[in-house]
Amino acid sequence: MSRTDYLKQAKARSDAELEALANATSYDEVYARLKTFITCRYLIDDGFWSDDVNELAEHSIALRLSSLESGDSLGDLSMNCAGASSVETKYALLLITLRKSLNLTIEPVQAATLDTVPLLATEIARQLAQRRSAC
Repeated sequence: MSRTDYLKQAKARSDAELEALANATSYDEVYARLKTFITCRYLIDDGFWSDDVNELAEHSIALRLSSLESGDSLGDLSMNCAGASSVETKYALLLITLRKSLNLTIEPVQAATLDTVPLLATEIARQLAQRRSAC
């Protein structure tokens, strides 16, 4: 599979997980979908996982640098979670995508406290449940 096809496939998978995440009805489902979404968005395909969002971003960057060193061309990455080159930027783009796609309210001060996947999943599950109960 070409690198371009790989990137398109990862984007399609992450989009599908994001759509499924919007319909998740339990914390466990939110966490599982969020985990898959992040690994697809960050192009983490080596089995690595950490609940620490900074470690995930650092690992994603390390994978990208390793790819570049081995001659893979990632020059066609747009400015998204996969193409970002700093931990803070990767996380900010991830949060922006989640906020826009799921219609979440996450203020900058709150975002700084959501530094693990379980904390982020808890907040997403809370807001999704609140939205469902308001209907």
